[in-house]
Amino acid sequence: MTITRDKCRHFSTSPAFRTCFVLCSAILSQSVWAKEEVEQSPRQAEAGYSLGIGAFSSESIYVGGESQNRIFPLLSAHYKRFYFQGFELGANLYRNHGINVKFGVGGDFVGDKDRGDSDELADMEELDIAILARLSMEYRGSVGLWKVGLSQDISGIHDGYSLSAGYSLPYKHGNWIIKPELNTSWQSEKTLDYYYGVNTDEATLNRAAYKADAGIVSKLGLQVGYGFTPRLMLLGRVQHAWYGDEISNSPIVAVNSASQVSLMLNYWF
Repeated sequence: MTITRDKCRHFSTSPAFRTCFVLCSAILSQSVWAKEEVEQSPRQAEAGYSLGIGAFSSESIYVGGESQNRIFPLLSAHYKRFYFQGFELGANLYRNHGINVKFGVGGDFVGDKDRGDSDELADMEELDIAILARLSMEYRGSVGLWKVGLSQDISGIHDGYSLSAGYSLPYKHGNWIIKPELNTSWQSEKTLDYYYGVNTDEATLNRAAYKADAGIVSKLGLQVGYGFTPRLMLLGRVQHAWYGDEISNSPIVAVNSASQVSLMLNYWF
Protein backbone atom coordinates (compact mmCIF):
# COMPACT_ATOMS: atom_id res chain seq x y z
CA MET A 1 0.00 0.00 0.00
CA THR A 2 1.36 3.42 -0.94
CA ILE A 3 1.71 5.91 1.89
CA THR A 4 0.42 9.27 0.70
CA ARG A 5 1.76 12.67 1.67
CA ASP A 6 -1.28 13.34 3.83
CA LYS A 7 -0.78 10.08 5.72
CA CYS A 8 2.85 11.01 6.42
CA ARG A 9 2.04 14.58 7.48
CA HIS A 10 2.29 13.64 11.15
CA PHE A 11 6.03 12.97 10.67
CA SER A 12 6.57 16.70 10.12
CA THR A 13 4.08 18.53 12.31
CA SER A 14 6.42 21.42 13.04
CA PRO A 15 9.63 22.96 11.65
CA ALA A 16 11.37 22.38 15.00
CA PHE A 17 10.58 18.65 14.90
CA ARG A 18 11.71 18.29 11.29
CA THR A 19 14.97 20.11 11.98
CA CYS A 20 15.65 18.10 15.14
CA PHE A 21 14.88 14.88 13.23
CA VAL A 22 17.54 15.63 10.64
CA LEU A 23 20.15 17.02 13.02
CA CYS A 24 19.90 14.14 15.49
CA SER A 25 20.48 11.67 12.70
CA ALA A 26 23.41 13.57 11.28
CA ILE A 27 25.15 13.90 14.65
CA LEU A 28 24.43 10.40 15.97
CA SER A 29 25.91 8.87 12.82
CA GLN A 30 29.26 10.34 13.91
CA SER A 31 29.35 8.46 17.21
CA VAL A 32 29.34 4.89 15.87
CA TRP A 33 32.75 5.00 14.20
CA ALA A 34 34.24 6.76 17.22
CA LYS A 35 32.88 4.17 19.63
CA GLU A 36 34.29 1.36 17.47
CA GLU A 37 37.76 2.87 17.85
CA VAL A 38 37.51 2.59 21.65
CA GLU A 39 38.15 -0.77 23.29
CA GLN A 40 34.86 -2.38 24.38
CA SER A 41 34.07 -5.24 26.73
CA PRO A 42 32.16 -8.26 25.32
CA ARG A 43 29.06 -7.05 27.16
CA GLN A 44 29.31 -3.55 25.66
CA ALA A 45 29.82 -4.98 22.17
CA GLU A 46 26.67 -7.12 22.46
CA ALA A 47 24.27 -4.53 23.83
CA GLY A 48 24.23 -0.95 25.03
CA TYR A 49 22.78 2.50 24.65
CA SER A 50 23.98 6.06 24.81
CA LEU A 51 22.63 9.40 25.96
CA GLY A 52 24.05 12.76 25.07
CA ILE A 53 23.56 16.34 24.03
CA GLY A 54 24.35 17.80 20.64
CA ALA A 55 24.70 21.23 19.06
CA PHE A 56 24.48 21.85 15.33
CA SER A 57 24.88 24.80 12.97
CA SER A 58 24.15 24.47 9.26
CA GLU A 59 24.18 27.05 6.47
CA SER A 60 21.20 27.13 4.11
CA ILE A 61 21.57 27.13 0.32
CA TYR A 62 18.00 28.32 -0.27
CA VAL A 63 17.10 31.86 -1.35
CA GLY A 64 16.46 33.86 1.81
CA GLY A 65 17.35 30.84 3.93
CA GLU A 66 18.77 31.24 7.41
CA SER A 67 21.42 29.17 9.16
CA GLN A 68 19.90 26.50 11.38
CA ASN A 69 21.24 26.40 14.95
CA ARG A 70 19.93 23.83 17.42
CA ILE A 71 20.75 22.17 20.76
CA PHE A 72 18.95 18.91 21.58
CA PRO A 73 19.22 15.56 23.42
CA LEU A 74 20.55 12.43 21.69
CA LEU A 75 19.73 8.75 22.03
CA SER A 76 21.04 5.61 20.36
CA ALA A 77 20.96 1.90 21.22
CA HIS A 78 22.03 -1.50 19.94
CA TYR A 79 21.34 -5.12 20.82
CA LYS A 80 23.42 -7.79 19.11
CA ARG A 81 22.95 -7.12 15.39
CA PHE A 82 20.05 -4.65 15.78
CA TYR A 83 20.42 -0.89 16.26
CA PHE A 84 18.47 2.34 16.68
CA GLN A 85 20.48 5.36 15.69
CA GLY A 86 19.37 8.82 14.63
CA PHE A 87 15.75 7.77 14.00
CA GLU A 88 16.93 4.83 11.91
CA LEU A 89 16.06 1.28 12.91
CA GLY A 90 18.12 -1.46 11.32
CA ALA A 91 20.28 -4.53 11.55
CA ASN A 92 23.79 -5.65 10.67
CA LEU A 93 23.21 -8.35 8.05
CA TYR A 94 26.84 -9.45 7.83
CA ARG A 95 29.93 -8.47 9.79
CA ASN A 96 33.27 -10.22 9.39
CA HIS A 97 36.82 -9.68 8.10
CA GLY A 98 36.46 -5.89 8.08
CA ILE A 99 33.17 -5.98 6.12
CA ASN A 100 29.88 -4.73 7.56
CA VAL A 101 26.62 -4.91 5.60
CA LYS A 102 23.66 -3.05 7.12
CA PHE A 103 20.00 -2.55 6.28
CA GLY A 104 17.91 0.14 7.93
CA VAL A 105 14.76 2.22 7.65
CA GLY A 106 14.82 5.89 8.58
CA GLY A 107 14.37 9.49 7.53
CA ASP A 108 15.56 11.17 4.35
CA PHE A 109 18.28 13.77 5.05
CA VAL A 110 19.08 14.83 1.50
CA GLY A 111 17.40 18.22 1.57
CA ASP A 112 16.34 20.87 4.08
CA LYS A 113 12.67 20.20 4.81
CA ASP A 114 12.15 23.80 5.97
CA ARG A 115 13.99 25.45 3.04
CA GLY A 116 16.04 27.39 5.57
CA ASP A 117 12.85 28.92 7.06
CA SER A 118 12.96 31.34 4.14
CA ASP A 119 10.23 33.98 4.12
CA GLU A 120 10.65 34.31 0.36
CA LEU A 121 9.73 30.65 -0.14
CA ALA A 122 7.04 30.44 2.54
CA ASP A 123 4.27 30.38 -0.09
CA MET A 124 5.58 27.13 -1.61
CA GLU A 125 4.12 23.74 -0.70
CA GLU A 126 5.47 22.34 2.56
CA LEU A 127 7.91 19.45 2.37
CA ASP A 128 7.57 16.24 4.35
CA ILE A 129 10.11 13.77 5.68
CA ALA A 130 10.38 10.81 3.37
CA ILE A 131 11.10 7.38 4.85
CA LEU A 132 13.98 5.56 3.20
CA ALA A 133 15.12 1.97 3.12
CA ARG A 134 18.94 1.92 3.17
CA LEU A 135 21.35 -0.84 2.24
CA SER A 136 25.03 -0.09 2.88
CA MET A 137 28.36 -1.87 3.00
CA GLU A 138 31.52 -0.77 4.80
CA TYR A 139 34.99 -2.18 4.35
CA ARG A 140 37.67 -1.39 6.91
CA GLY A 141 41.12 -2.04 5.46
CA SER A 142 44.68 -1.09 6.22
CA VAL A 143 44.34 2.16 4.26
CA GLY A 144 41.03 3.43 5.62
CA LEU A 145 37.30 2.90 5.67
CA TRP A 146 35.35 2.53 2.41
CA LYS A 147 31.56 2.75 2.21
CA VAL A 148 28.90 2.40 -0.51
CA GLY A 149 25.16 2.68 -0.11
CA LEU A 150 21.78 2.56 -1.83
CA SER A 151 18.69 4.36 -0.52
CA GLN A 152 15.09 4.20 -1.77
CA ASP A 153 12.04 6.18 -0.68
CA ILE A 154 9.41 3.71 0.55
CA SER A 155 6.91 6.27 1.84
CA GLY A 156 5.71 7.63 -1.50
CA ILE A 157 6.81 11.16 -0.64
CA HIS A 158 9.07 11.56 -3.67
CA ASP A 159 9.77 7.94 -4.78
CA GLY A 160 13.40 8.85 -5.44
CA TYR A 161 16.58 6.94 -4.74
CA SER A 162 20.28 7.66 -4.33
CA LEU A 163 23.67 5.99 -4.62
CA SER A 164 26.59 7.00 -2.43
CA ALA A 165 30.27 6.24 -2.01
CA GLY A 166 32.65 7.45 0.66
CA TYR A 167 36.16 7.14 2.03
CA SER A 168 37.59 8.06 5.42
CA LEU A 169 40.87 7.54 7.23
CA PRO A 170 40.37 7.12 11.01
CA TYR A 171 43.46 7.75 13.14
CA LYS A 172 43.76 7.17 16.89
CA HIS A 173 46.42 8.73 19.11
CA GLY A 174 46.02 8.38 22.85
CA ASN A 175 42.56 9.64 23.77
CA TRP A 176 42.18 11.44 20.45
CA ILE A 177 40.44 10.11 17.34
CA ILE A 178 40.73 11.99 14.02
CA LYS A 179 38.83 11.13 10.88
CA PRO A 180 39.03 13.04 7.57
CA GLU A 181 36.31 11.93 5.17
CA LEU A 182 35.07 12.36 1.59
CA ASN A 183 31.61 11.40 0.36
CA THR A 184 29.85 11.68 -3.00
CA SER A 185 26.22 10.85 -3.65
CA TRP A 186 24.19 10.63 -6.84
CA GLN A 187 20.58 11.70 -6.29
CA SER A 188 17.81 10.67 -8.67
CA GLU A 189 15.62 13.09 -10.60
CA LYS A 190 12.61 12.56 -8.34
CA THR A 191 14.66 13.21 -5.21
CA LEU A 192 16.19 16.48 -6.35
CA ASP A 193 13.02 17.74 -8.01
CA TYR A 194 11.15 17.27 -4.74
CA TYR A 195 13.58 19.45 -2.77
CA TYR A 196 14.73 21.95 -5.39
CA GLY A 197 12.07 21.95 -8.12
CA VAL A 198 9.41 24.63 -8.62
CA ASN A 199 5.96 23.56 -9.79
CA THR A 200 4.11 25.72 -12.31
CA ASP A 201 1.55 26.74 -9.68
CA GLU A 202 4.41 27.90 -7.41
CA ALA A 203 6.09 30.05 -10.09
CA THR A 204 6.01 33.84 -9.74
CA LEU A 205 7.46 36.82 -11.59
CA ASN A 206 10.70 36.36 -9.65
CA ARG A 207 10.62 32.55 -9.43
CA ALA A 208 10.54 30.56 -12.65
CA ALA A 209 9.16 27.04 -12.84
CA TYR A 210 11.97 24.50 -12.62
CA LYS A 211 12.26 20.75 -12.92
CA ALA A 212 15.49 19.30 -11.57
CA ASP A 213 17.25 16.34 -13.13
CA ALA A 214 19.48 13.82 -11.35
CA GLY A 215 22.66 15.28 -9.88
CA ILE A 216 25.61 14.93 -7.53
CA VAL A 217 26.39 16.23 -4.04
CA SER A 218 29.98 16.00 -2.72
CA LYS A 219 31.07 16.48 0.89
CA LEU A 220 34.45 16.92 2.55
CA GLY A 221 34.64 16.73 6.32
CA LEU A 222 36.80 16.33 9.40
CA GLN A 223 35.72 14.65 12.63
CA VAL A 224 37.68 14.89 15.87
CA GLY A 225 36.84 12.99 19.05
CA TYR A 226 38.29 12.98 22.55
CA GLY A 227 37.56 10.19 25.01
CA PHE A 228 37.54 11.39 28.61
CA THR A 229 36.84 7.79 29.62
CA PRO A 230 35.99 4.64 27.62
CA ARG A 231 32.33 5.63 28.05
CA LEU A 232 32.35 9.45 27.81
CA MET A 233 33.33 11.10 24.54
CA LEU A 234 33.31 14.59 23.06
CA LEU A 235 33.00 14.61 19.28
CA GLY A 236 33.15 17.51 16.81
CA ARG A 237 32.67 17.68 13.08
CA VAL A 238 33.22 20.27 10.33
CA GLN A 239 31.85 19.57 6.87
CA HIS A 240 31.51 21.44 3.58
CA ALA A 241 29.17 20.31 0.80
CA TRP A 242 29.22 21.18 -2.91
CA TYR A 243 26.01 20.90 -4.92
CA GLY A 244 25.89 20.07 -8.64
CA ASP A 245 24.36 22.21 -11.38
CA GLU A 246 20.95 20.53 -11.16
CA ILE A 247 20.64 21.93 -7.63
CA SER A 248 22.53 25.24 -7.93
CA ASN A 249 20.62 26.21 -11.12
CA SER A 250 17.31 26.07 -9.29
CA PRO A 251 15.67 29.51 -8.85
CA ILE A 252 15.10 28.76 -5.15
CA VAL A 253 18.80 28.03 -4.50
CA ALA A 254 21.16 30.94 -3.78
CA VAL A 255 24.59 29.26 -3.47
CA ASN A 256 26.28 26.08 -4.68
CA SER A 257 27.97 25.10 -1.40
CA ALA A 258 27.39 25.24 2.35
CA SER A 259 29.12 24.34 5.63
CA GLN A 260 27.98 22.45 8.72
CA VAL A 261 29.47 22.34 12.22
CA SER A 262 28.40 20.03 15.03
CA LEU A 263 29.48 19.16 18.56
CA MET A 264 28.32 16.20 20.64
CA LEU A 265 28.92 14.95 24.18
CA ASN A 266 27.93 11.31 24.47
CA TYR A 267 27.92 8.72 27.29
CA TRP A 268 27.70 4.99 26.55
CA PHE A 269 26.07 2.66 29.06
